[in-house]
Amino acid sequence: MLEMLTPSICLLQKLNVLNLSENSLTELPPDIGNLGCLRELHVENNELETLPVELERVPRLLTLCLSGNKLVAVPPVIARLPYLRDLLLFNNKIRKLDMSLLAPCHNLVVLGLAMNRIKVIPAAISQLESIRILQLDGNRLTAIPDEMSEVTTLKYLSLSNNRIEYIPDTLSSLSNLVGLLMDGNSLTEVPTSIGQLQNLRVLSVKHNYIETIPESISLLVNIELVDVCDNKLTRLPTTISEFSERVELKTNNNQLTLPPQQVADKGIISIKAFLDGYGDSVEVESIHSEFETTAI
Repeated sequence: MLEMLTPSICLLQKLNVLNLSENSLTELPPDIGNLGCLRELHVENNELETLPVELERVPRLLTLCLSGNKLVAVPPVIARLPYLRDLLLFNNKIRKLDMSLLAPCHNLVVLGLAMNRIKVIPAAISQLESIRILQLDGNRLTAIPDEMSEVTTLKYLSLSNNRIEYIPDTLSSLSNLVGLLMDGNSLTEVPTSIGQLQNLRVLSVKHNYIETIPESISLLVNIELVDVCDNKLTRLPTTISEFSERVELKTNNNQLTLPPQQVADKGIISIKAFLDGYGDSVEVESIHSEFETTAI
């Protein structure tokens, strides 16, 4: 297990990929800047607290993996890596999402900041002009800013295990969103505007306090998975029967009466069969009631 980087490695000027994960490195040497051809740098699960400024001499770095270190902030040198595409900073001690360091990364596609100590998503998040995957699970977030709606390139947004209380209607502007993961928050409802996310395939909001699901959920024509397990639902919208039988609908550990929980637990086919029958019985009852009224 390395405690310091062997100097000879920094002489490999044509090196494309360097993997230093699972060591005890407390720093990277300034000579890391000599690796001008480097495209991927993996330094997961070490003891790093920052990165040397000399890393800017590796301008075409595409992938930088720094998860599982001791970073308390986004390293300043990140702003000088214009071609950076994937930046993974999971499981550090980062408290602030400093957009002045991330915005210059115009090619950034994947930003992984799960399991840190971030409390606020800044309004400047809208400056991430190429981002497709944003992972902020396991932080201390309480809200989603309206400016998130301007990140129109976003395809996967993962905000599970935070303290978020509601999904803002403005999120419906994310027309390219394919996956929305918000498990383990403090949500009490799913907004009607969710139906506007026409490309959404995965909606996961399990382990919340959700009491209602809107009728508009049936408008999610491309949906493949809806997970609402471990909430406070007592009924599902009847429009859920419009879902394709290929949709995986998970509803375990709620308090459903319509359809009954034991029916819902069997999945979408059982739910559709029940709701179709329920609709017929309601119609018959309505006709019967109208006939009695007319007779009187």
